[in-house]
Amino acid sequence: MEPPGGKPKVGEKQRRPIQSSFNSMLKTSFQSECSTFRTRQKGAPRFRGTRFSVTTVLSALLAVVLGAPVRAQCAASFTPRVDSAADGHGGISAVAKKRLAATIEKLAAAKQASERAHAAAVLGELGDRRAAKPLMAALVHDPDPEVRRSAALALGALRDRSAIPTLLKTLRTGSDPALRGAAAFALGLIQERRAVLPLIKALKDPDASVRISSAIALGRLGDPRAVKPLLALPHDKAHQTCLPIAIALGQIKSPATIKPLLDKLSDSNPDVCQNTAIALVLLGNKGEVEPLIEALPSRNPIIRRSAAYALGMLNDKRATIPLLARLHDTNVQVRLNAVEALGRLRDPRAIEPLARIAHSDSDASVRASALEALSDVRAAQKRSVKGD
Repeated sequence: MEPPGGKPKVGEKQRRPIQSSFNSMLKTSFQSECSTFRTRQKGAPRFRGTRFSVTTVLSALLAVVLGAPVRAQCAASFTPRVDSAADGHGGISAVAKKRLAATIEKLAAAKQASERAHAAAVLGELGDRRAAKPLMAALVHDPDPEVRRSAALALGALRDRSAIPTLLKTLRTGSDPALRGAAAFALGLIQERRAVLPLIKALKDPDASVRISSAIALGRLGDPRAVKPLLALPHDKAHQTCLPIAIALGQIKSPATIKPLLDKLSDSNPDVCQNTAIALVLLGNKGEVEPLIEALPSRNPIIRRSAAYALGMLNDKRATIPLLARLHDTNVQVRLNAVEALGRLRDPRAIEPLARIAHSDSDASVRASALEALSDVRAAQKRSVKGD
């Protein structure tokens, strides 16, 4: 399902660098999770019509914001670590101890900055908190900004609370925006409540990447104190921050966010509408369904397509009949989102209407999506009959 903002207008891709990259990175992150998915369920999952985990969404966002070189280092921190260094008796194996010592020495003594940065990343992956002090030393004293950034991210991956004062100081006083952003992200990984107020203050940082990392961190912390500052945060001219804000609000899952987000569905800016829909999906609150259904007949097509998108992702069959009414909408994107939402709902009541749209809609993309949605609904119906 294409997010409700639709395709960018001429010149809009330059204005929306985060949004223009996010969808492709979301697809890449999703595909990387497919092998894990297949071990749990029969059949291969599809990108269209899939409810993305927060891990997938954040991995995609980080790939855009922080860049590919650190994506794996950051994304790996979202999932529980499996300690492969254990010796089988609750201790650390001799091989792991030797590797830890060698990597710490490399972090301190390697002449090439790239080697030191790699060593910092490896220490984060090893997950041994004895690396915290060497990493803090690198964060404070290493002359290379890339090494300091890698050290900050590694400290976050270690979840070592002894690093919090150093990371907070870096967030407040660091001269390099990339380093401040890495410190903000690391504080979110450690999930320390002391970081909430400094991170809220960092939402006003002059650098967009720091504001984005701070929003992501606040989302991970899930503290309701961040709701009002996130909602009040103005979108910058490039609209880079609106997607991270939406994702953060979706992660916090506070009831206080629902009404303000629903109000933002009527915003004249398509970016805001799109990201509001994403936030509502991440909230996953069934209380959103009725207000979204009420938004479907809006005179504003941006609101209609955003509501259809969110209803499909929330996967509540109360939306079936209202979505069927949107199959004849005058706006192509509204029809497309309605079709794909119905495919997600797998409600047999949609079979005949989808079949008609698959043959009669004036737009080829709507017809193709209707065929795919129809296939999904029929397959679900067959599985249901076999189950009975």
